[in-house]
Amino acid sequence: MGGRIAHDYHYNAIHKGGFRWYEPTTPNRTIDVATSGTYTVQRFAYPEAGPKTLRIPRSGSQYFYVEYRQPYGFDAFPPNDPMVQGVTIHLGFLYGQGTASYGAQSFLIDATANSHANWWDDLQDAALPVGSVFTDATNGVSIRTVSISSASATVQVDLTCIRRTPSFVMVPPSPWQQPGQAVQYT
Repeated sequence: MGGRIAHDYHYNAIHKGGFRWYEPTTPNRTIDVATSGTYTVQRFAYPEAGPKTLRIPRSGSQYFYVEYRQPYGFDAFPPNDPMVQGVTIHLGFLYGQGTASYGAQSFLIDATANSHANWWDDLQDAALPVGSVFTDATNGVSIRTVSISSASATVQVDLTCIRRTPSFVMVPPSPWQQPGQAVQYT
């Protein structure tokens, strides 16, 4: 999540996972989404049991992480703050993993892009409100906030197969072979 001016908020799920505040010490906190469906996550910072995060495959080793914030502890948002009126979506890698360029870094997805004139104010309402849809058409991922309550959020996830032209490379065992000789390629 990061912080806003003069206030720090709880780490997001990617960073809590990297610090091992999640799996394996607190099992069942993350739902790995493998099929389209409706999923429910509990409010993020509260100590109650139950799933706190959806991890949705994007492409390669990247994932979307969906979490639901409510005013509590470090997440002391005002009750009418836009960040607690929907779910937040971050882009990142598996917990504790990353690349040389990005490490365990995460990227907040602004689900209400261009709602304000400047980028800083625009990020203050980045959560995906009820009824709204975030779509990554390139990777076939769609996320919709169905409902929220004081305790949980329900999210519809649609995963669509994207048809792409396959590519492959054939590597012979050596640069040339005798005619009529059987050759295996890898």
